[in-house]
Amino acid sequence: MDLPEAYGEILVQAAIHGPFAILIVSAEGAVRWCNPNARVFFGEGMVTTGALLQTALWGDTGQHQELAQLAGEPFEVAIQRAHGGQRWLEVRLAGLPSGEIVAVVRDVSERIFERDRLTQERDLLFEILDRVGSLVLVTDSDGRVVLYNHAAEIAYGYASDEVIGQHYWDVLVPAEKREYSRTTFSAMKPVDFPAHYDSHWVRKDGSDISVSFTDTCINFPDGSIRFVIGTGEDVTERRRIEDRLRESEFRYQIAVEGASEGLWDLDVLTNKCFYSPKYKELLGLEPQEDLSDSAAFQSRIHPEDLEAAMSELDALLKGTKDHYRVMFRVRSNDQQWKWIESRATAIRDEEGKTVRIVGSHVDRTSEQETQQKLVSAARLLAESQAIADIGSWERDPESRQDFWSKHNFEIFD
Repeated sequence: MDLPEAYGEILVQAAIHGPFAILIVSAEGAVRWCNPNARVFFGEGMVTTGALLQTALWGDTGQHQELAQLAGEPFEVAIQRAHGGQRWLEVRLAGLPSGEIVAVVRDVSERIFERDRLTQERDLLFEILDRVGSLVLVTDSDGRVVLYNHAAEIAYGYASDEVIGQHYWDVLVPAEKREYSRTTFSAMKPVDFPAHYDSHWVRKDGSDISVSFTDTCINFPDGSIRFVIGTGEDVTERRRIEDRLRESEFRYQIAVEGASEGLWDLDVLTNKCFYSPKYKELLGLEPQEDLSDSAAFQSRIHPEDLEAAMSELDALLKGTKDHYRVMFRVRSNDQQWKWIESRATAIRDEEGKTVRIVGSHVDRTSEQETQQKLVSAARLLAESQAIADIGSWERDPESRQDFWSKHNFEIFD
């Protein structure tokens, strides 16, 4: 198509004064003509008539580069300016009917530098994400994984290339829960974030994994979800410990409720004491009555027994004893004194400091009362014999030993 002369002049002026460097070179690359920008881009001495464009682009190592093979798609090349500093150029080559080649060059340094900066920032972000201990799983709005960090690889057992691009539920969720995960994810809206939940997914080896997740989202300008960012912690072992602890506590509770003795457990650090239902029953307390403060129990100990009882407890606290066994009287809710046999054991930390004391209390009131009655009866018998001037004796057939009363000795003296 023939262009009007005015248009041709415009094109010539654009070639000479426009933002591009334009060069016409021979098929071998020798410069035939260039506009002023070419000398600015490459340096005054690099694009003189007859100089090779290959040398301007690649230095001496590029002298034998076939330019015709590069015609068509643009390519980028870094050059060192004569006065110092690196510049990036985008070069597009096209063949002319004359056999010559036209090169259109533009300076894309700022774009390349910005791209490099963003690449470095992205690489740094990925490095940080790979080094943090938290699992990071990012999906697009369809649930396809777009980012999956090293901690997630370790936790789930899948390499990132096995997960990225896949719907997370197709890889990480047990088969029986996939449809639920898919429909739940599809129904999520920006107002649903942030979201906190525990997920029970599956590792590559088929074992279960529990992860405590917090999800946030990045939205498009119109407010719709663009990405869902999940950060999580592998809590599998913690959940197992908690389950075992609950089971242990359940068994302990059964043991406590079924025990014939009253059990107690003193936390030395908080000075709070647990008393079993049987223990409260022993003192006539209602199950809901609080005795957790150890001082509340001490106020029930008989004043004559308090010092002895507390000295035994103090020995456990100081570490001079590991166990104790002591008898003392305790006031029950009906204001009666009950004889208690207390046995306890100290539990100490790695430094030998007492942190807990666990023990049991047994009601010995009936035994003590029986013993006191026997003592009283023996005393009464002795007094009666003395008044009646009667002595008594007893023979043990097994040991063949005789036991005389005091008055019996007096008679024979």
